[in-house]
This record gives sequence, C-alpha cells and structure tokens, in this order.
Amino acid sequence: MNLTSTADENRKAALSDSSIEQRGSRRYRVTKDGVKVKMKKITKKRNEKSKKRTLKKFIDNDANLYPEFQSQDEKFKQEAIEVIKQGVSRGFVTEDELLYLIPEPENNIELVEDIMDLCEDSGAPVKFDSTLDTLWDALENEEEVKKRELELATKLKGTLAGDVSGNDLKDDAVQNYIRDISRYPLLTKEEEVELAKRIEQGDQAAKLTLCNSNLRLIVHSAKKYMGRNLAFLDLIQEGNIGLLRAVEKFDWRRGYKFSTYASYWIDQSIRRALADQSRPIRLPVHVEEKLNRFKKEKRALVDELGREPSDEEIAEKLEVDIDTVYYFKRISQDTVSIDTMVGHSEDSDTQVVETIEDNRTTAPIDVASNKILRDYMMEIVDDCLEPREKKVILLRFGLDGTGVAHTLEEIGEVFQVTRERVRQIEEVALNKVRQHQGSYKLVDFLEGIHPQTFAPSSYKKDSDVELDIQFNKKINLEKTIATIVEQINSNACSLYFLRGEMGAGKTRVVIDVCKKISTIEEASSPTFSLMQKYQLSSGSSAKNSASFENATHIDLHRLKNLTQEDLGWIEEELINTHNIIFVEWPEKLLKKQHLIQFLGRKYLVIECKIGKKGDHYFRIKEN
Repeated sequence: MNLTSTADENRKAALSDSSIEQRGSRRYRVTKDGVKVKMKKITKKRNEKSKKRTLKKFIDNDANLYPEFQSQDEKFKQEAIEVIKQGVSRGFVTEDELLYLIPEPENNIELVEDIMDLCEDSGAPVKFDSTLDTLWDALENEEEVKKRELELATKLKGTLAGDVSGNDLKDDAVQNYIRDISRYPLLTKEEEVELAKRIEQGDQAAKLTLCNSNLRLIVHSAKKYMGRNLAFLDLIQEGNIGLLRAVEKFDWRRGYKFSTYASYWIDQSIRRALADQSRPIRLPVHVEEKLNRFKKEKRALVDELGREPSDEEIAEKLEVDIDTVYYFKRISQDTVSIDTMVGHSEDSDTQVVETIEDNRTTAPIDVASNKILRDYMMEIVDDCLEPREKKVILLRFGLDGTGVAHTLEEIGEVFQVTRERVRQIEEVALNKVRQHQGSYKLVDFLEGIHPQTFAPSSYKKDSDVELDIQFNKKINLEKTIATIVEQINSNACSLYFLRGEMGAGKTRVVIDVCKKISTIEEASSPTFSLMQKYQLSSGSSAKNSASFENATHIDLHRLKNLTQEDLGWIEEELINTHNIIFVEWPEKLLKKQHLIQFLGRKYLVIECKIGKKGDHYFRIKEN
C-alpha cells in the first residue's frame, strides 16, 4: 500500500492546478477575478557539486529560472555576477549594490525579483534596511503607490485642521525623500572622474549631478546616528552639507572612488551637528566622543555581567579614575524644561519651576535673625568704639551696608595709614567689643557654641598627687604651676596648650597661674564665647605685668563638630591676640602641627587627667 502525506497530495494538486502560472522561479495563482497572487517561489540552492562550477555556469545552466535577467546584455550580467561574487564572500548583498545595478527599481520590478532570487539561490541574500524595505513593498504595486500618495495628500490637508500626528507625516516625508533620490542613477568610476574634471573647470551642472547621484550614501550614513536627539531628516540635511564639501575637495587624480572619500566628510558633518545641536548645553567634540565610548563600554559590561556595573567596574574597564566616571554620569543626564508639568494628571497645573528652591533668596527667618544680630552688633560698636575704630570695623567686616569685607591695605588707603596700623586699630577695637558687657547677646547667634563657665575663685585645693611621665620626671600640681609662672615671667614660653578630660581642673590651672603672676578680676561674662579676659591690677607683682595686662584664655573645646574650615578664623584669632596665656586645645587640633608652627611662638603642652578616685593629674609635655 502506497502511503502519501497530506502535504504531498496538496503539492501534487497544486502543480496540476491550471490556475497556477509559473514564470522562472516565481509562481502565481490566478483568482476568479483574474488577479495574480504571488506564491512561494521555487528555490534551487547550489549544492556541493554545483559550488565547484563558476557562478556564470550555474546561471547559464538554470537560465529558465531567471528569464528577465537572461534577457539583459552581457555587460549588465557581468556586473551583476561581480556584485553577487562579492556578496557570496561576505554572506549578503547590500541594498546599495542592488540600487547600483538597477538605479530605477520601480520601473524594473521583474528584473529586481530575478536579481534577488539569484542572490538568494547563490547564498548571498539581499540585505534591506527597514526604511527601504517598507518603501520597496509599497513600490511593487503601482496602485499601492498611487494610494499612498492619495493618503499623504489627505494627511497634508488634515494637518491644517490638526487631525494628523507629526510622526505620521515624518515617516511619509522620509519615504518620499528616499523614493525621490532613488531616481538619480548611480555613477561608475569613469563617470565620477569625468564629472570631477568638469567641476574643476567650474561646471555647476556637473557638481549637481555628482551630488544627486550620491544622496543614497547620505541616507546610509545618517541611519547609523539615529536615536541621538536629532531628527532623521535633520541628519540627512547635515550630511548634505558634508557631501557638498566633499564635492569641492575631491581629487580624482588619487584614484579613489568618490563614495569612499565622501563618506568621511558626511560622517564628520553629522557628528559635528550632533555635538552642536543634540543637547541644550553643547559639549566639546572630544568630550562627546569620550562620552559615547563611556556609554558603549557600559552597555558591554551590562551584557557581560547581566546587571548594572558599579562605578569601580566601569572605571577599571575604561582605565580611568572614579572621578572621571562620576563626570561622565553627570554630563550624560538629560535636561528637563523647568516649564514641564509635574505629574501625569490632566488637572495638574504645577510646573517644575514652582518646586525648585531658590538658594539665592534668604529665608525670612534668617532675614529676621540677621537684622537682630546687626542691631546687637551696632549697639555694641556705637557704645564702646571711637569713630575711627568704628569705621575700621565696619569696613573690615562689611558692616557698612555693602556686605563687602575690605582688606587691611584697602582700609589703609582710606585713612592714609599703613596696613599694620590698621591691624593695630582693629585689634584694639575687637578687644573692646569682646569686653563689652552686652557681648553675651551674640552667643545665641553662633550655632553649636555655648557660654563658657568658670569655677568660683574659692575652691577646694586638690591634694598633691604625683604622676609618672616620660623621661623619668615626676611633676605634681604645685610644681606645674611654679614651672608655668617661672616661664611666663622669663618670657621662656608665650603659649600654653591645655588638653585632657577635665573641665574644672584645667580652669583651676588658669586661675592659679594668674594668681601667681598678679591679682585678678574675673570677667562677669564670656566675650566672643570662646575667650575669657583676666584683668591684672596695676599693682601687679609680676615682672612683666604690662605684657599681660589683658591675659586671654581661649577654650576651643566649646566648638562642636570642629571642621577644617574653622582653622582659618582660629589662626586669625591666635595671631591677632598677643597676650594669650592658655589655649584649651582638642586632641584632633593639637595634631595640626603646621598650625602651631605657623604661629611662630614658643609653646608648652599641659596634660590633665582624672584618676579612678577622682584625683587630678597634671604633667608638662615638652615640645
């Protein structure tokens, strides 16, 4: 019993059907209305045996499959064979090569079909781009072309009434442009040379012909740059500018094809346009190229790792530092219009500009606080300073209403004195401000700083406790005080740093030393929050009482979250204040040896410690 499949029976029935016509490798079914419907073509691949034969023998042996191609002259067939040979070596034939063979495909549909069949049967199918492929399907039927033209006319008419979207018109414009440029025939190398010679002689018609014949090259180049915030037609227009430049610069004597030379000018013109026009904020061309490489390598890492790469991985891939990666990520961000509506609701009327904080505008609470601070400051300045001192302070700190702080040299030019004299006047004025009884009002305006408190003068004296220190020395509290007083009176040391974990204990050291060198009157309130003045009586028993008439104690422990920026004003205070006896110095600042060296003073460090039983330990650390 002979069994056949349903597919075989249908195939035999189709072959015996009189309504099927065959022309070459194409088959058509004729409907009752007389319309031909294209069917699946008959393919005949080159087997291993036929591959040993030349391509020309293969075509001649199967001449009945390509009747329209066989009817062409030998020159055309030889050019087609050369193109197909090149396509076989790489696996496909490009659309440009097909258009080179058949400049007007819409008028030679059957010949195009034979060429496409021949390419596919030879193992090198024609590779169409999406835009031309869509256009080609429309051009296969003349009625379809007329129908699309009618639709385009209707859309253009509807545009006036606003009934059609811009994307539809954009697609139609691209297709119409491609169809128009396909009417210009491609040029042979000999024709390009002839036109180039005529252009050198000033023939504008030859220049126009050379440009029109290479418009397809612009479309091919522009497609590589689609999706970069510039419309496709704009890319084509920029490519046209590059093509015109190539026509003017082309030298036919070098022996290159014009398309090879022009492609570089076209790409350069398109890339320059992308750099200039694709972003609201223009990036330099070399930065744009680096940014494109950054994006390319990032996409490659995503494909390789299967996830978003970290900044360190990107930096290692690009062989750059991490800051460069941060820079690329920052400049690759898209800009957003401040007029964009917030949210997707149709009822939303809030724009982005309304949600952005204006950092240049001072908050109302800060305006009020600054006004009160200025009133307090002016009240103190008016009360304790002479007119000249007042003007120096106002100019130095920008309190004259301009908000500009002037240098010592600029103020010296105003008063016709040296900058050193201005500094002395400023120092005296600041000392008066610090000692003013109303200066405590300024404490509340300094964030993180609290008023300094001191223990009363009548306190219970600590018992003498010895402490082992370096170099096998033993120094107790009494000896510590005696050593400090001796060095003060002999000018052996001009600056003492107190450090440790005792607040009251360190304060007692200060008070005891001041008692030794003179009688003191403790100020009733802190001045400048960080400084405490000890006023010595005129009957001081100290040898150098004049030098310590206004001895100053600075407590930098009162600063919270001390930062590197604070070193500036600390340096200024330590330099401008000459009669400093003690500075309570945090451990982290004591390590800033460059600051101590910058001061240019002899100094000594006194370490304080609380024992397990509450005993106070002191030692002098020599520097």
